[in-house]
Amino acid sequence: MEFFGTKGKPWYMALFAEPRDQENGSMIESTEFDEFKSFYKRIKTNVVIRQEGNHTITYMDYCGKTCDVNDPIFKTHALSFFGLQWPETSIFMYKSNVGKYFFLREMRGNEIVKSRLTALYFIAFLNNTQAMDDLRHFEALVSDHVAKHNADKTKVTTITQHSARGMQMEIARGMKFVFGKLIGGIDGMLYLYNAWISHHKSSNVKDRMAEVFSSCFPSITIASSVALGLIFGGMYPTEEFAIFSFYLGLSVVFVYGYLICFFPALMVWCSNIDTHLPLQQNSALPLPQHSAKCPKVLKQRPWYAVFLGHYAQYLSNSTWLKIFAVSLFCLCLALPTYMGSSKIHANIDYRHLLPPDSPNNKGVHFMSDVVWFEFFNVLYFIEKPPRFDDPHSYKRFKEMISEFESLPGSINNSGMMWINDFQRHTGMVGNETALDMSLFKDFITHDIYKAWNSGVKYRFDGNTTNITKMLYIGAYEGIKTMMDKAVLLSESREIAARYPEFDVVPFDTEVGMVDVILQIPYITYVMPLFVFIGSAAVAAVFIGNLTVSSVVLISSIFIYVESYCISALTGMTLNPFSAAFLVYVAGSTLKYTAHLCHHFKQALERKQFHDEVHRLTWTFKRILFPVTMSSIASSTIFLPMLLTNVVIFRWLAVINVYALLAGAVHAVLLMPMILAFLPSKFTGSTFLCTANRKDDHVAMKTLSK
Repeated sequence: MEFFGTKGKPWYMALFAEPRDQENGSMIESTEFDEFKSFYKRIKTNVVIRQEGNHTITYMDYCGKTCDVNDPIFKTHALSFFGLQWPETSIFMYKSNVGKYFFLREMRGNEIVKSRLTALYFIAFLNNTQAMDDLRHFEALVSDHVAKHNADKTKVTTITQHSARGMQMEIARGMKFVFGKLIGGIDGMLYLYNAWISHHKSSNVKDRMAEVFSSCFPSITIASSVALGLIFGGMYPTEEFAIFSFYLGLSVVFVYGYLICFFPALMVWCSNIDTHLPLQQNSALPLPQHSAKCPKVLKQRPWYAVFLGHYAQYLSNSTWLKIFAVSLFCLCLALPTYMGSSKIHANIDYRHLLPPDSPNNKGVHFMSDVVWFEFFNVLYFIEKPPRFDDPHSYKRFKEMISEFESLPGSINNSGMMWINDFQRHTGMVGNETALDMSLFKDFITHDIYKAWNSGVKYRFDGNTTNITKMLYIGAYEGIKTMMDKAVLLSESREIAARYPEFDVVPFDTEVGMVDVILQIPYITYVMPLFVFIGSAAVAAVFIGNLTVSSVVLISSIFIYVESYCISALTGMTLNPFSAAFLVYVAGSTLKYTAHLCHHFKQALERKQFHDEVHRLTWTFKRILFPVTMSSIASSTIFLPMLLTNVVIFRWLAVINVYALLAGAVHAVLLMPMILAFLPSKFTGSTFLCTANRKDDHVAMKTLSK
């Protein structure tokens, strides 16, 4: 951001003061206001951030053009012998805007009778790490001064600090209630281990590991292919989400490398020692003497194998189960998804990031619920002002200002720019077609109006003046949320775009967060789209069947959309945290779909099953344990978050619960039923369609007739 030639990242801090005596005190009274003013001036000029040689670094070394941002209210209050009006007060022949300083007012007409809250502001534009560190330390020092002031019972005011550092510390404290460490790749390890113990009949470790890799490598690769879309998402224009997406994709790549290169070796090393014996040693071991005499005993099938066989039978043949599945999908997934799609909206409330007992909640309350709602300022940096002595250019400029002042919530007579005071000073009535800029020098050097030097840049050319840069401050009311602020700034930008000759930049101290809020809905569509496109291509290659790989893709999309929309239906608000978590959910949907579909396709290559029941039974045996244990592992991480006292992280747990439920329904019920329902020629060993061929035993029966 550039402020009158000073480039840097915007930094802000606000101090709020309340009368300690809430019944009888008022911040417009000299006792309370002067105490707050003295406190402000002391920390502004006297608080030493650090020593640099013989020079002491203070806030004054960084504030630049904004050092005097609060001075007009001090002069106005000192001269307000006959009271203050809101939002604009008259001092003799002069007018001063006090709207952004006094809140929680009791009014008599436009006269302020009492104010229970006053705000003073600190603003700077930082362009290096040292400056950022210094002002972060300055915030800490101010916090100590605020605590000391509030502890002194002789003071007539109570001061509250609202700053970025305090928010960061409390957010970090809130996160401690949530995260220990997240386990990555747990489902892949479970699939490998399950395949390892399932192929125990192989003659040696080499053959056994070959079986494991041929069984698991394709589906693990498909599930990990989300990394392609996530890494590509690193090109997204919003830097914060681009970095997150790239980091998440890179993490998936490293987890995949660990699963393929390191975990199998660790699994072999930890297995039973007899699997490491050479084949000739095993074959040389004598058989027990009684083994030949023992009668042959039929091995009983495990209970879970019997259960899976019956379940596969019902999935394939039961009409009632199909009706139940369709009803469950329509009523519990499709309908809530449709209803929730209209409830999706983006916003962020900083209090949702803080523990309930955080003292910073009070500062957020003052800023969000009081200051924004009563008097929210938008700064319009006009980089190329018109020639004010040119009627055509000045007319265009006034049209633009009129549009800014006609935005919803605009407060009448509250806009601030040097022109208003210039017209009063020179006796103009306000309907002039041009300004007499030869009078500007007398205006800008006047004791009352010289404060405008921080809001206008100019150059004297003989008897006239050229304005090179200027500031217009618009005031609006009714802003309740960050999204309201985003809508207002978006409308301001649209107006500014219609007047490109003035190069106007609407600005707020949280404009960066506003831009993120505006991008969040697109992020939850675009980045998952990258993920699913990349995964679809990999699934088609490694599964080798278009129909089955389509089931993988469509089911993954359904799981994501269902968890997204149902969360919105139950009250979830899109914010940077929930949006990032939804990107994670999109990447994790493949674990519910890829393994099932790959093993269903692989069943024909392993054994010549004669019907879909046996294919499903064989598939369930290989994925039931990993899917169940992976879901349990995910639950142990995220379910405790339901009990956290930090609202935003509690919603992450809710999203995870919906993703688990949607994934379980698709993996255990809907997808197997769809695969069993599809004609076997479309789910066979070829990419498109397998030709119908009778099995050998059926063909022999036909010939014998």
